Amino acid sequence: MRTLDEIAGDIKARIADEFPTVRFSTAGNSPQLINEIKAMSEAKLPAVVIVIDAGEVTDSKRKEVLNITLVLIDRFIAGSDERALSVWRNLARLRTLFPPDVTEINNVYYLPNRFYTAAGDPRYASFALELEAHQGV
Repeated sequence: MRTLDEIAGDIKARIADEFPTVRFSTAGNSPQLINEIKAMSEAKLPAVVIVIDAGEVTDSKRKEVLNITLVLIDRFIAGSDERALSVWRNLARLRTLFPPDVTEINNVYYLPNRFYTAAGDPRYASFALELEAHQGV
C-alpha cells in the first residue's frame, strides 16, 4: 500500500501542471488553513493545498479509505464578476482532474465526494474538493 506522503506526491504530480502552486498541509482546522493561505505569494495564485484529513481501515484490515481535501485558493475581488468566473473555472479545471468516475494512480483509486466554499482569509476565494482514496484488496 502507498504511504501518505506517496499519495500526496501522486496527487501533486497530477495537478502541478495546472496550478502555479501546489502545497502540502496538515491543517486540521480553519485557522491553520488561513495561516497556510497567508504564507502563499499572491503572485503564485491560483494554488491548491493538499490536506489528508482522515483515514480508516476496513474490518478485513485489507482495505484503507482516506479522506483527502484539495483546497483551491485564488484572489477575491468584491464586485468582480470576472474574478468569480475565474475562480469557478479553476475549480472546474481541478474537478476535471478527478472526474466522477474512478481515477487510478499507482493502484490508489480516487473518487470525488463533494465540493464547497471553504472558509478562509477574506482576501481570498477558496473552494474545497473532497476525495476518497481507496487502496488495498
